[in-house]
Amino acid sequence: MRGWDYVNLAWSSLKASKGRSVGAIIGIIIAVGALGAALGIGFGFQHTFETSFARLFGATEVYLTGTTLTAADLNTVEHLPYVANVIPLAATTGVVNIGGQRVRVTIVGATEFTLPLLIGATSLSSAVEYGAPTLVAGSAIIGNGIAFQNGAQLISPGQLITVTAGGKTIPMIVTGILVPSVSIGAINPDSSIFIDQSSFFQYFDPAQTYSAFIVYADLPKEVQSVANELQAVYPTATIINPSSITSSFNQFMGELELFLGAIASIGFLITGLWIFDSMTISVMQRTREFGVMKAMGFGNREIFLMLVVEIAMLSLMGAAGGLAALVGLMHVVSLSIPGGSFRITPVLSPTVIVIIVLLPVAINILAALVPAYRAARIPPAQTLRYE
Repeated sequence: MRGWDYVNLAWSSLKASKGRSVGAIIGIIIAVGALGAALGIGFGFQHTFETSFARLFGATEVYLTGTTLTAADLNTVEHLPYVANVIPLAATTGVVNIGGQRVRVTIVGATEFTLPLLIGATSLSSAVEYGAPTLVAGSAIIGNGIAFQNGAQLISPGQLITVTAGGKTIPMIVTGILVPSVSIGAINPDSSIFIDQSSFFQYFDPAQTYSAFIVYADLPKEVQSVANELQAVYPTATIINPSSITSSFNQFMGELELFLGAIASIGFLITGLWIFDSMTISVMQRTREFGVMKAMGFGNREIFLMLVVEIAMLSLMGAAGGLAALVGLMHVVSLSIPGGSFRITPVLSPTVIVIIVLLPVAINILAALVPAYRAARIPPAQTLRYE
């Protein structure tokens, strides 16, 4: 027989047993949906994390912290091999009076050039949501979480605020409010107040020390070399290499996705057992049919392949239905990370699509092999005695 003949015979058999076919398809759709959702959420979380991580840290950054740093250290680090640039971070903690309440904040000394780099923005203009992207003596750009609390705007551009730190209280004019930001960088922009670096040293740190350096390597492949150089020069300091964190996270997510996939795949195993049981019963019920087919010239091979094609078609229809349902859900479903920092949108990558389409087909065909083999081996004389 030609390949299309097997498909026609299998389709006729599926239509003749609509109830069993529909039940199997629904089971496969549920299993495909569970596995696709588990893997999609895993890939979505990984993609969201990597995107946010890259936006904040970049591919060539290394952090030097855990020790007091000076202008002399800045000069030393700038001249290390493979170092392209160094952004010093001058910061301290303080409080600001908002509506009669004292709110704890991070006060950061920056310039209009370094501020975007500190918070992972492409430019100061893109980082400021309200007001002017201007940072001069006597002014401040504040985090979104300071200006807005519980959905209400408490501070507006042009407003005077007083910042207290190190026993000093300094009045400042708010020139800008930053866009909302995630809190996984060197600082949390939402709860920070950025002031002119010269003013910071004048008011809060006359010794002009830095709490951290953001060190940029020439190329991503040289990040580890820069981290090693920094550790050699500052053996007691803390060296943070974001690229190694990303690699560790990807390894963890890969293992987690395998675990979630294994749990979700239980649905396929259950469907496979159902297919085996249903196929066994179907073979018994269709014994006379197989005898007639053999009398018409069908061989064992043709009957076996017809049953395998039947299960393959059933599995593909269920996989297609589950995939269609997943595609629809991916456009409307998103999950919020606790704390509301960012949201996860499930991702149907090509790898996920291949897995959720081929896995049910493979499992169900394996489950159908034994009943199909038994059906093909039924002696014609036995079919004449079957009622």
